[in-house]
Order: sequence, then C-alpha cells, then structure tokens
Amino acid sequence: MWEPRSGANRGGAIAGLVLVGLFVVVAGLIFFGVYIAVGGPDHFAALLTIGFLSLAFAVVAYFAQALSRQPTAQRALAFGFGAFGFGVLFLTALALPAIYPEHHLIGLGLQLVLLIVLVLLLIGPVAGAALGARNREREAKRAEARADWASRPAPSALTYATGQPPAVATPPSDESGPPVGGA
Repeated sequence: MWEPRSGANRGGAIAGLVLVGLFVVVAGLIFFGVYIAVGGPDHFAALLTIGFLSLAFAVVAYFAQALSRQPTAQRALAFGFGAFGFGVLFLTALALPAIYPEHHLIGLGLQLVLLIVLVLLLIGPVAGAALGARNREREAKRAEARADWASRPAPSALTYATGQPPAVATPPSDESGPPVGGA
C-alpha cells in the first residue's frame, strides 16, 4: 500500500543527499582555490589553511543540525569535514616537516605546539560526539516511553474524583502460591 509519508521521507533523504553532494563539491572547489592561491613551493600554509577551513565547515554543519528534524545529512557533513580537517592538519604537522627537512618549514618546538593545539581541539569533537550519541539514545528511550503512554487508555475522571488510585496492572509473579493478603 502506498503511504504519502514514506514518499515524503524518501524525497527528503534524496534532497539531503543532493545538498550534501553539492556542498562537498563547492567545498572541494574552495579547497582547490585555496591550494592554488596560498600554496608555495611546499604548500605548508595552504594545507594548514585547508585544514582549519574544513574544521570551520564542520562547525557550521554541526550547528546546522538544529535547523532540521532529521539532521542526518548535517551530521554526516560535520563528521566528514571534521575528520578531513583533523586528518589534513595532523598529516601536515607530522609529515611535511619530515618530507621536506631541507626547507625547515617549522622547527620541532613549533611542531610540538601545533600538535598539542590539535590534540586539545580534538577533545571537543570527541566529547561532543559521545555526548550526542548518549543524548540520542536517551531521546529514543523517551520516545518509546511516550508511545507506550499514548497507547494506554486514559484513566477515568471518576477515579480521580473518588480519591482512589488508578488500577495498575501488576506483572504475573513466578510464585505458584496463593496471592499475599488473601486466599
């Protein structure tokens, strides 16, 4: 049977994928322009700029999650740009000085400072991802409890007026003896 909601959800998912694809293409063109414009003989500054720009895109995509009911596309962009940005920055800080030792791009002290700053920056997204996963799990349990509550019949107003507590279904006990308080 055809349901309008399933078609609407599929259309929203396809539109989300198209927007993600377009944003990635635009970001790729921006990164290429930065690489060409800022790049020098060793491209150290360009790669640092691309890495930090990618982290900025990740932050924008992260905050864009608040604008959507289903933020899967924004979450994917945030994680993708974050991973790309941190990957570029760590590889730039670790590999380029080793690849071009004769150019003395950065000294060991500056390299260590850059790595410490990157590790400190990495703590935020890792903690945020863990907190977000825990919140999504908690919200799923709340939604399940809400659905369970909504499926129960409403208590009678007469029950409240007489001062009697509403009848609560008790789970069957494993004991085979008579119930407590009567026989």
